[in-house]
Amino acid sequence: MSIFSGISFLSFALCIVVADFVYHSDRKRNSNKLFALFSIILAAAAFSEFMCRQTNDAAAAAWWHRVGSLWYFVVPLLLHFMLLFTGAVKTPVGKFTSILLYAPALFFSVV
Repeated sequence: MSIFSGISFLSFALCIVVADFVYHSDRKRNSNKLFALFSIILAAAAFSEFMCRQTNDAAAAAWWHRVGSLWYFVVPLLLHFMLLFTGAVKTPVGKFTSILLYAPALFFSVV
């Protein structure tokens, strides 16, 4: 294992620990749920990069690179979390706003 793949694996483990800690500190708050989901998406991206660096096969590396396309959901999740955490939105966002936030990320992750 190279130092670069080790850093990716360390990032994966740290994101999982942070997500677990934040979620279990208060399970009922929506901001905690969103931040935990944000950390899990970052962990998935870090793990896919770790596996992409570990593999010796080009096809397997391409597959792990496609798995890492969850990265596109980081920006809308962070924006949603910031709106909820700062109090700009008191309740969870509506269906139209959710579609407006997450549809571009879904489009880019599928394409």
